[in-house]
Amino acid sequence: PPAGGGGRGAEARWEVPREQRRLSVFDFLDAMLGPVDRKAVMAAARQGALRLNDEPTVAGAHLAEGDILTLDVEPESLRRSSTARLLDIRSRRSEQLLKAWTGLALLWHLLGPMEIWWMGAYLIHIVGNGFLFLMLVRVVRLALRERNRMAMAVCGAILVQIGFFTHDAGMILFSEAEDWESAMYYSTFAFPLMLAVFTASLLRRFTRALQIAEELNRDLEAKVAASRQLIEQSFAERRTLELQQAAQQERMQIYRDLHDDVGSKLLSIVHAGRDSRLGELASSALQSLRDAVSRANNPARPLDLFLAELREESELRLRGAGHNFHWEQPDELPDLVVSSRTAYNLNRIFKELVSNIIRHAGADEVVMRVIRDRDRWRLVLSDNGRGFDSSAVMGNGIRNINSRAAELDARAQWEAVPGQGVTLTLELASL
Repeated sequence: PPAGGGGRGAEARWEVPREQRRLSVFDFLDAMLGPVDRKAVMAAARQGALRLNDEPTVAGAHLAEGDILTLDVEPESLRRSSTARLLDIRSRRSEQLLKAWTGLALLWHLLGPMEIWWMGAYLIHIVGNGFLFLMLVRVVRLALRERNRMAMAVCGAILVQIGFFTHDAGMILFSEAEDWESAMYYSTFAFPLMLAVFTASLLRRFTRALQIAEELNRDLEAKVAASRQLIEQSFAERRTLELQQAAQQERMQIYRDLHDDVGSKLLSIVHAGRDSRLGELASSALQSLRDAVSRANNPARPLDLFLAELREESELRLRGAGHNFHWEQPDELPDLVVSSRTAYNLNRIFKELVSNIIRHAGADEVVMRVIRDRDRWRLVLSDNGRGFDSSAVMGNGIRNINSRAAELDARAQWEAVPGQGVTLTLELASL
C-alpha cells in the first residue's frame, strides 16, 4: 500500500483493500507494519495521530473496504519484535528483558566456566522453555480461534521440543553424572523439527504477503487504467466541443456574409418593386434570411442564463416605454440547457408580445411569471391594458405567436377582456 503523503504531515497513509475489510485498526497496522505495540498504538490514537477517513479514531475501530487510514507518527515507533508479538508481550520493559535473557544465553554458552557450564546452560534452557510454553499457549489460542493448520503444526513442534527437553533435563537432574556421556539426548533432534516448522510458517506468511501485494498492484493498475480512460474521454469531449464551437463560428460568419450581401440586394429588390409579385417574393426571402440569422444568434444555453437574458431585454424595452415591469420565477432553477430551437422561438414570441404591448395595449403594468410544475413549464405574461375581443379575427402577430408555440409543441392560451388587459399562458412539456 502507498505510504507517505496524505496531508497534515502524515507519516503513512493506506487505503483498506477488500481482503482486509472488517479488521480492527490495530490488526491492520499489525499486518502493514509488522508486529506493533498495542500500547503505542493506543497512545497514538489518544494523541489524535491515528485518523480514519481524516477523523480521529481508536485502535479497536473496525475498517471497511476503501477506508483511508492515516498515521501521523513515525511507523517505527509502533513496531515490536516478532518474538514479543508471538509471546503476546505488550510491555516495552518485558520485551527488553527478553532481549537481555537472549544476550545472556549467548554469552554463557560462549564464555561460561566449564565447572558449572551445564548447570547454567540448563537453567537458561528452563527459562527458554518457559518462553516456549507461553508461546505454546499463544499458538494454541490462535489455532483454536482461527482453526489455522500452520498454528497447529507450530503447536505440535513446540510440544515435541518441550517433551524432549523435559526428558533430557530429568535425566541430567536425577541420574548419575557418569551416565550423562552415554545417554541419548532427544532435544537435539527436536530443534531441527521446530526450526523447519517455523521456516515453513514464515514462508507461508511471505507467500501470502506477496499475493496481497500482487492483488493490490492489480487494483492499482485497474484504477490507473480507469483514470486513463476517463482522461481520454474528457479529452475527446473537449475536442468535440472545440470542433462544434469552430463550426458554429464558421456558420455565424456565413450568416453574416449572407445578411450583408444577399440581404442588401433583396432589400433593394423590395424597394424597387414594392407593388409587384417580385417585390413580395423578395420581401419573403429577406424575412427568411433574417429568421435564419436570428436563429443562429440563439445557441443552446443554460436555463438560468436564457431567462436572465429574456428578462433583461423585456425589462429594458418595457421600462423604456414607460411601463412598470415585474418578473417572477422560482428561487432555484434546475440545471437544464435550453435548446437552440426553443430559445429562438421563445425569444421571437416574447419580442412580438412586448412589441404589441408597447404599440397597442395602452398598459402601465406588465407581469411575467415563470412557473414550474414538475417537468412542465408555464410562461405567463399579462398586462392591464385595453385588451381585445377574443372572438374577433386574430391579427398577424397573434397568429405568428400561435404558430411558433406549435413548433415547440406548446399550448398558447389567450385570456383577453376588453378594458381589462390580456394574459398569455404558454405551457411547455419540456425545455
